[in-house]
Amino acid sequence: MPPAGRTSLGGVVVDFHATAHAARLVGSLLAEGLTQVVVVDNSGEGMTRAGFTAAGVRLGDAVAIVEPSLNAGFGAGVNAGMEEVVADVVIVANPDTVPETGAVARLLEALQADGALGIVGPALLEADGSLHQSARKFPTIGASSLQAFAGLLAPQGRLARRYRARNWESSSGQYVDWVSGAFFAVRREAFESIGGFDPAYFMYVEEVDLCWRLSRAGWRAGYVPLARVTHLGGASARAHPYRMLVSRHRSLWLFARRSTDGMRRAALPVVAAGLAVRLLLALSRELAGRLDAPRGGGPGSERDGAGRHG
Repeated sequence: MPPAGRTSLGGVVVDFHATAHAARLVGSLLAEGLTQVVVVDNSGEGMTRAGFTAAGVRLGDAVAIVEPSLNAGFGAGVNAGMEEVVADVVIVANPDTVPETGAVARLLEALQADGALGIVGPALLEADGSLHQSARKFPTIGASSLQAFAGLLAPQGRLARRYRARNWESSSGQYVDWVSGAFFAVRREAFESIGGFDPAYFMYVEEVDLCWRLSRAGWRAGYVPLARVTHLGGASARAHPYRMLVSRHRSLWLFARRSTDGMRRAALPVVAAGLAVRLLLALSRELAGRLDAPRGGGPGSERDGAGRHG
């Protein structure tokens, strides 16, 4: 245990067919000062344990593996890991993330400096080094519905770019509405005060919902641009594209239904119909991309990981 007065730091990593990445990440997190990392095996059949053993990762007090009886999704996996990790602050990370040296320390410093913060996220970088918009405003029915189609049909078009610019809450670090679930630090007190992730979300949008419920409970979310983490992304979506697309759209509907109140709820049937149409378009594009793949094309699936929130 850490000395009295010192914040203890642990980690939870949910592995879903990305064990080689997860093994490397665990080593990085331990080097960053975490005293315990719990890895949740959502791949099943002991795949994570076997992969860690093959990679030479020693399991014990510092590294433990939780093996759920079934894969109930990312949020449920994090909840299972949180039950096993003993720490005041917990780093939750996708297995295919690569934190720069000092990133974890900067996230911890932000939490220690501001007692209002319950959760903080780093600057997320794409594999090519470009900056991902990993801190955003809570979605609204109107803007999100427009972006849902603009982002699918013309992701680099004017409407999609305008939406991303309007919802990007970066600058030099401040309170934001929500941060990406690919990599973040959360106070155990804050996480437990709202019951953790809602397991109704299998994949995607769960971090938006988490931050939304934290805000309603009086906690703030923060963005720490000097903490930098690269997210390789896409492994789960490439392995299970159709399941991920369905999960993504279902999660968007769950959050819209939960977060919409007052007269705006009258628009929910239109939102449901729009999401159904968008899902059919996304599935058709994915199928067309796979049929074109032998001729040099490739699948058009939307990415998971840093982009999984919608």
